[in-house]
Amino acid sequence: MKPIILVATISVTIALIVFTIVTFRLQKTKTLTKGILLGYCLGIITDFIGLTSMYIAETRPMFTIHGILGYSAFLLMVTGVIRAARIYRKGITILPEDMRLYFKYTYGLWATAYFSGMLMSSLW
Repeated sequence: MKPIILVATISVTIALIVFTIVTFRLQKTKTLTKGILLGYCLGIITDFIGLTSMYIAETRPMFTIHGILGYSAFLLMVTGVIRAARIYRKGITILPEDMRLYFKYTYGLWATAYFSGMLMSSLW
C-alpha cells in the first residue's frame, strides 16, 4: 500500500470515529456544546486530509458513486457545522430539531460513503 493511501485511510477512519462520537452525543443530549462543535471541526479536518490524500493518490476516475457520496457528505457536513456555529454564537445551546435531523442524516450519508469506499477498495 502506498504511504499516501495509508494516510488517507487513517485520516478518514479517524473522521469516522470522531463523527460517530459527536453525532451520537448530539442526538442523545440535544445540546450543542463547544466540545461537539470542536469534534465536528476535527472530523472535517481529518476528512479533508483523507479526501486530499485520496485525490492525490487515486488513478481511477474521481466521480464514482463513492466519490460523489463522499464529496457531497463532506460539503453537507461543512455546511452543517457552519450553521451550528452560527447558532452557538447566538447563545443557543439547545439545537433545533431540524438541525439534529440534518446532522443525523448527513452522518448517515457520510458513513455510507465511508463503507462504500471500503467495499470498492476490496473489489478493485
